Amino acid sequence: MSRFGRVTLAVGLLVAVTAYGCGRTGTTATRSAPGIGPISTACSLITRGEASAALGRPASPPTAGLSPVEGAQECGFYVTPIDPTVGLGVALFQGMSDADFANQKWAASPYPGRVLRPISGIADQAVLSSAETTAAVAFRKGSRVVVVTLSVARGPAEGPALGLAKAAAGRT
Repeated sequence: MSRFGRVTLAVGLLVAVTAYGCGRTGTTATRSAPGIGPISTACSLITRGEASAALGRPASPPTAGLSPVEGAQECGFYVTPIDPTVGLGVALFQGMSDADFANQKWAASPYPGRVLRPISGIADQAVLSSAETTAAVAFRKGSRVVVVTLSVARGPAEGPALGLAKAAAGRT
């Protein structure tokens, strides 16, 4: 994949599921919703240390926001100096059914025709999409769907993205 293609894919991944430019500082707190108990926030699913390890250099503090895509909570980790080809995004969707997950209601619109492969060992259902230095893992645990996107400068992103998704599933 050309550098331009990689940058385009990386920026698309980050814009789709992170708080790119939202400007609010993230939180690791959880809150409760009536009748359903504690709800994780997107920024409580991945630690800054895990983000730094996956990105290959120190990560920024998490940036939280709300997505226009299905109202998901978002969290983004970036590197400094800013590199638009490197970043980690986490999106948390609430109230998704099996059918919603199967129909990819959580998927961002810039990705028509994306090939998703089912993977096991992460939550109730999970799919992966990866290409060289970018990877996205989406999983459903109960009625929550989490999408983890990772774009790195060098090396395959698939392994670290799967590790992040497993960590996030343990906190969901």
